[in-house]
Amino acid sequence: MPKITKPISDALNDQINRELESAYIYLAMSTWTDGKNLPGAAGWLRLQWEEEILHATKLIDYISERGGTVSLKAIAKPRATYKDLLDVFRQVLKHEEAVTAAINTLYDKASR
Repeated sequence: MPKITKPISDALNDQINRELESAYIYLAMSTWTDGKNLPGAAGWLRLQWEEEILHATKLIDYISERGGTVSLKAIAKPRATYKDLLDVFRQVLKHEEAVTAAINTLYDKASR
């Protein structure tokens, strides 16, 4: 398998950061909803946390398998409070739209 290029490795490292940031956000949301006695939402958000960790792990493995360098970056503290459950899910949608746009940009870069 050919070695990964630095620009693609850098872009994938940025995506790893986004995936881990997403996990952190969903974990914070899960904690908030659990504290509001919303176990269904808390459980669903915890599943999203696990999925984001899996995404990051797959990217880390891919970079390593291709001879690249994984570079973990700082993750900002996530928002800790929300107005209500609707606010939580509006933020989930907004965040997922941003991550999807980033994945599409990454795909375009890798396709060149």
